[in-house]
Amino acid sequence: MTLARIVGTVVCAQSADGIPGAVWRLAEICDQSGKPDGEILIALDMVGSERDDVVLLCRGSSVRWTQMTADKPVDTLIVGLVEMIDEGGTLTYRR
Repeated sequence: MTLARIVGTVVCAQSADGIPGAVWRLAEICDQSGKPDGEILIALDMVGSERDDVVLLCRGSSVRWTQMTADKPVDTLIVGLVEMIDEGGTLTYRR
């Protein structure tokens, strides 16, 4: 799993992914306090994320284990909306 902040949306005029109603987001990898590291990925949104949300990303072949993505050309999924991060008793992020 990877933490990321949603920084935008990608709209496709046509798509060969075969996923009806797919919503694609620009997700910038971040640390546990939400600070970005500059790497931006395009991810399929499975949870209804919005701009500035911190999310959990799943990457690689395991993203094709869902019914929606089985055997589809997808390698990054948004699988969780982060509400808070507690690191060693210190709250580092709260939505």
